[in-house]
Amino acid sequence: MKNKVIVSFLIVFYFIISLPFSSIAQCPMCKQSLASARADGSTTVGNTLNNGIIYLFIFPYLLAMILCFYTSEISGLKRNYCKKTKTMCNQFEPNKLLAATKGKCPQCQSGKMFKYSVIKLNKFTEMFVTCPFCGLRFELEPGYFWGAMYVSYAITTGIMLVVGALVLVLFGAKAGFWGFIIPIFTVMFLSMPFTYRYARIFYLHFFSPIRFNKELANKK
Repeated sequence: MKNKVIVSFLIVFYFIISLPFSSIAQCPMCKQSLASARADGSTTVGNTLNNGIIYLFIFPYLLAMILCFYTSEISGLKRNYCKKTKTMCNQFEPNKLLAATKGKCPQCQSGKMFKYSVIKLNKFTEMFVTCPFCGLRFELEPGYFWGAMYVSYAITTGIMLVVGALVLVLFGAKAGFWGFIIPIFTVMFLSMPFTYRYARIFYLHFFSPIRFNKELANKK
């Protein structure tokens, strides 16, 4: 479900950003403003107006993608919920990258690292002390996850570069200082739960001495 949502969004997003900015994307009121500006001798208002309209046109698709993601996340939680034990089922994920993406234990790739879904904003930081399936202690030593700050820094920098590049492509230098700052910090703030989680998950999966042990995997 998530893959279909992501692919659909990327197709729509690519279609939007590939549109020539000279396309007619103006309502009657915008056309009137454009006609008045051109009557005064301005030749750059049309391009700026089109860029702004196309930029705003992206947000409904972003909201739809977020809604679909949360819906699929909730559906996944219901499918993986064990009624007998009242906990998340420890399903084995054979692919290393997918196991990390799903927040699985790096040793058995079955048990969950976090107790609750990321959509529970008041509890998204709560981790299991040990893997609920293989018993691995996630914090290998006191203060071990301080090192995850470097991974978090890399993820956050990547987000800033992507959002900044998007603004630059759509608006160019005309966006101004706040035209870059506001979108970048808004996306950074909204992605904080994901950044926090995946910094720890990736740090434990790819930068720790722990390796996958197939003998400990839940293959039932």
